[in-house]
Amino acid sequence: MYLVKVFFFLGILVFLGMPSATTLAQMDLIALAERSHRVVRARPVASRVEWRDSHLWTIYTFSVDEDLLHSGAQTIEVEQPGGRLDGYTTVVSGVKNYQSDASEILFLWQGEKSMQVLGYSLGSLSLVQSSDGEWLVSSLNGPSEVTSENNLQFSMMRLRGSTKKFQKLNQFKRSRSVSDLKSFLEEIR
Repeated sequence: MYLVKVFFFLGILVFLGMPSATTLAQMDLIALAERSHRVVRARPVASRVEWRDSHLWTIYTFSVDEDLLHSGAQTIEVEQPGGRLDGYTTVVSGVKNYQSDASEILFLWQGEKSMQVLGYSLGSLSLVQSSDGEWLVSSLNGPSEVTSENNLQFSMMRLRGSTKKFQKLNQFKRSRSVSDLKSFLEEIR
């Protein structure tokens, strides 16, 4: 009986001491677009860190260069967990640190106080400008060509009558062009 009590007590201690974590579901571009309140091409122009309920939050101010899905103010605040303030640092896995004047595509949803990037770094695509001035996504999560998984998505969309959406998505994946992304997002509306 004594051993049962000891193991029970140790089990409770182990359970209470277990770390907690956040897991993000993988979202493809279609899921990001369908769940976003707004999608923009924007540049961070300022940032600040503040305490909120004993947690650090970084608030970025972005200048919106182009609305890709829905429209709104030309200056927006985007908040995300983590930051450095008063000698304390909080790092949240999957949260992107934005560099001044780096162009980004942001898939946004309305948070408690301001906009937030959907899926943390999943909802943020870095951009580069080509020699002819066209904005291109610098890299995509996942393959840029049609794969068997995409063929399955294509079959499901065809059954639901969405082949045009899938074709526009693949056109964007091949070109990585912001104008093709905008065309795809218009198909989502």
